[in-house]
Amino acid sequence: MALAIGCGIAASLQVGKVPSALPTLRHDLDLGLIGAGWIASIFNATGATIGLLAGAIADRLGRRALLLAGLALLALGSLCGASSPAAAALFGSRVVEGLGFVAVVVSAPSLIAEAAAAKDQRLALGTWGIYLSTGMGGMMLLTPSLLERLGWRGLWLAEALLLLALLPLVAWRTRPAAWSG
Repeated sequence: MALAIGCGIAASLQVGKVPSALPTLRHDLDLGLIGAGWIASIFNATGATIGLLAGAIADRLGRRALLLAGLALLALGSLCGASSPAAAALFGSRVVEGLGFVAVVVSAPSLIAEAAAAKDQRLALGTWGIYLSTGMGGMMLLTPSLLERLGWRGLWLAEALLLLALLPLVAWRTRPAAWSG
């Protein structure tokens, strides 16, 4: 359960990294206010557009596969974003991150419900509710100092590395044999 919540928190870091980074992004990529607004909102627009479809995909592929795919998409989006030569590439990377985010937040609650004992499901699913505010809020607090140390490209890369580190852990802990012990 904690791992699934951690995946949600890691996914929501992608939401919190942008607001503080916008001035730097605007300068480095020569973005106007409209372009900066798209960098901030395209992530959410992607989620709103495919949110319902993601549930159907989860039913077809399975929640575990969708969670792993979501983490991979988030990492890929961050890696592509870190190497974006221009605003258009960053827009595309944010779409990929948005797809990954939706995949994680659609699949993780089902895995939490499966992992929790029947008597603990309400508490476990209630705890899931902390993922967005913890990740997004925490990242909004940390981003200014991380930008000073790493720059925005380094921040994107660090997040990609975190997500890539989660992938094998999630694959190992969510394999069918892991649920029985």
